[in-house]
Amino acid sequence: MTMPASRAVVIPFGVPKEGRGLGLGLAALVHGLVLTGTFEPPTEGHGTIQLLAFDARDGRTRARLDAPVDGEHAGATLVGALEQLWSRVGGEMGAVQGINELAWEPLESVLRAERCALHDPIRGGPHDRLAAMLHLGRAIGDAPEARYPAARLAAIALETASGQTLDPRLASATMRALERAAEDAPGHVELIEALAALLLRLGNHQEAERRARTAIRIAPGRVRPYALLARALQARRDTHGALAALDGGLAAAAGDPQLCAERGAILAASGDVEAAAAAWRAALARDPIHPAAFEGLASVALRARDAITAQSLVDAALVDPRAHPDVLRRAVQLSLGSEAEGLARASRLARLCERILSSAPDDA
Repeated sequence: MTMPASRAVVIPFGVPKEGRGLGLGLAALVHGLVLTGTFEPPTEGHGTIQLLAFDARDGRTRARLDAPVDGEHAGATLVGALEQLWSRVGGEMGAVQGINELAWEPLESVLRAERCALHDPIRGGPHDRLAAMLHLGRAIGDAPEARYPAARLAAIALETASGQTLDPRLASATMRALERAAEDAPGHVELIEALAALLLRLGNHQEAERRARTAIRIAPGRVRPYALLARALQARRDTHGALAALDGGLAAAAGDPQLCAERGAILAASGDVEAAAAAWRAALARDPIHPAAFEGLASVALRARDAITAQSLVDAALVDPRAHPDVLRRAVQLSLGSEAEGLARASRLARLCERILSSAPDDA
């Protein structure tokens, strides 16, 4: 597969929102620095890459790098150039290392996809999610063994499936992109997981179950397929089957908190609140700020007016810097509903609100 080559390809970088990577190698970004660059494609044998890191506050150049690029090892050259640049400014490589194995043609598709996937504040999501998936599909067709294109396509598809609203045309296009990619690269289980998640969102529970079981057969140690299988079975009112699926996953994944949280949700839906609370506690024992488990146990604590549990959850949210804004918001409600008025509560609430605003400025 080939694509019309432009004179120069701008390497896309963007700004993460709520900790999510949006663009190529954003995990390597250093606070206060902006990374930009141009990529002269090796369409005639050799090209060049130019990278520049500058201080966002005063525009001062912190590091610059120029390197030659050949078509066969284009991805490795780009990764090497980024590693050199970050070594000069104190940064570290993130998921971008996954492009190391790509030759120029699949790399060009990945670069175009990442540019389309950059966050658009007006849209509240990727600039052009559909175009990004099409470019990634081409990259998978050109390099079916490479992990990065498949993982990125699956991630974008999962974002589509988990959005508050699901456009039918986008959903249909996402399904086609995933099905074609899964045919081109059947060894990438994340593509099958994404298919199962999208089918579940679309209400095709039987096909979602089939895809989830396929993913489990391919990679029995992965967590998400068990959760998807349980949701598909629960949607078909097979609570016993859903719990059995989660038990299998917990045995394979050694008590993973996501599966414990899923178990809690299913038990709560079946009316067994006590068992649900126990499952959520088991999840929080492994990850004290797991969002789903935190939300579930918080709801139980508020309904039961359990001040001890409520305050322990607030404590966990306060001490863990990884707490998601939703966890912090729930902690505010717990504090207001379980703690006596006074300076101690006011101080804790102030700290929680500061954390929320620092991680989600739009809440102001």
